[in-house]
Amino acid sequence: MRAPRALAGRDGCGECPVRRAGSLAARSCRPGPPPGGFSHRLDRAGGQLSSQGERIMMSLLLKGLLGSGRLALETLAAAESTAVESAPVSKGRYDATVNALNRLPRPALALGVLGILGWAPLDPEGFAQAMQAYALVPEWLAGTWFGVVAFYFTSRHFERRLELKSRGDAPPPPPAP
Repeated sequence: MRAPRALAGRDGCGECPVRRAGSLAARSCRPGPPPGGFSHRLDRAGGQLSSQGERIMMSLLLKGLLGSGRLALETLAAAESTAVESAPVSKGRYDATVNALNRLPRPALALGVLGILGWAPLDPEGFAQAMQAYALVPEWLAGTWFGVVAFYFTSRHFERRLELKSRGDAPPPPPAP
């Protein structure tokens, strides 16, 4: 069964609003629904509609809900700007290395705590010496270490919570006492 002409798509259609705006995120159009539909614009702006069926269903759904008036155009503009802002940026080796290094502190600290718990019964004398050495650390330095670790984990926690909240997946707030 042949696909209808409307599903054939065009390469380099020129209808892409991202391309018309001259943005850095401009890319060549992939085969898909004809220009002008919501799914075409969302796909060209970096949306996540992967299959032909998803694009058609999204287009029909939004046309049914919003029609083709001002609200539909505002929704398209918002979707396009969000997709362009969150489009993946190609990163070099340096960025990948820094991202990998940024992911090490949390598992290293967790494994370190587990290691200390395992070390205490295996070598009590060595463990006691290490803890006596830690007892000699000045209070201001221990407070600084604690502050750095606490700030790192707290900022990661709130960053993740804000990300979930922006997607609408945030857990409900705790009940008031």
